[in-house]
Amino acid sequence: MVFQKTKIGLLTGLLCLLGLLCSCGAKPLAEREIIRAVFFEEEGPRCTAVLLLQDPDAAEEKSSNPATRTARGAGDTPAAALRSAEQTLQGSPYYGLMDLAALPKNSTWQTVETIGELLYTHAQPTPEIAVVLLGDTGAQPLEKSAQELYKNWQAAEKTYALHCGLERVFAQNAQAAIPRMGRQGYGVCLLGEGTRADLNHPLTAQLAAVLNGMSRRLACSYGEGTAACRAQASASFAAARVGQATGIQIKLRLRGTKLEDLSAAQRGEQALQTALEQELQQAFLGLHTLTQVQNIDLFHLAFRLQPLTGSADTAAAVALQVEIEK
Repeated sequence: MVFQKTKIGLLTGLLCLLGLLCSCGAKPLAEREIIRAVFFEEEGPRCTAVLLLQDPDAAEEKSSNPATRTARGAGDTPAAALRSAEQTLQGSPYYGLMDLAALPKNSTWQTVETIGELLYTHAQPTPEIAVVLLGDTGAQPLEKSAQELYKNWQAAEKTYALHCGLERVFAQNAQAAIPRMGRQGYGVCLLGEGTRADLNHPLTAQLAAVLNGMSRRLACSYGEGTAACRAQASASFAAARVGQATGIQIKLRLRGTKLEDLSAAQRGEQALQTALEQELQQAFLGLHTLTQVQNIDLFHLAFRLQPLTGSADTAAAVALQVEIEK
């Protein structure tokens, strides 16, 4: 009996404590506007922000596919546009379940930095936000296409095991590699101070994402559309002799590889694999040359070289080894 009274007393005290904590200024989710994504668009000198909001009648707040609606605002800066959109809401904005920030398609590094810092300070409580650049959104206004874009990006993240978190944008000094939404697959944009390069070719963009650590899968055509590849992908970096110098050997591992001949040539597995290896090497050579010209450290070589070779010279020799397994 004493044990039961003690237990009841403890439970009562705990419930009272929880009640006090819940009443300390926090509003229940029912009185908040739950934001799932924010889309930014530049229209001349002004900026538009579109909030994708979870419908309050949705069955579960954490549903991966909730019913949604939108709110739109505009201003001279991203901060003003976001505030304008928030002012159209009936309840208080809640960013705790937000998982996507889509930035203007013509973003510069300065644009990305400005919006990234805005989200860090404004989107509270700070959620895990994926960052992408908008691609071709079609003729519809952004507030009409936001829900479809959001679903398409969720599907792309799943298909390509792709994720670029907001923290990655600031992982390097004034430069970043950011995926870009596309009608088919995705592209990658390399941004630095005063420079931008867009990777539009599917195999090149996906190789860049894998070597950058944003993706763990290849799923695209190659050979000018005459073959297709699907594989789990990973990359490792090691110090090695590259030519006459000490450099970095990058090993690209493809597992569970499925190759398909889309031509009428009826090529065998070995021919398809050889063609894939050659195209990957060509894509890598182009990427490495581009990063040197643009001075963008796509492969995080400065970070990797110091412990491996004792130098952070990103102009060091780099080679790619491709390992393909079924």
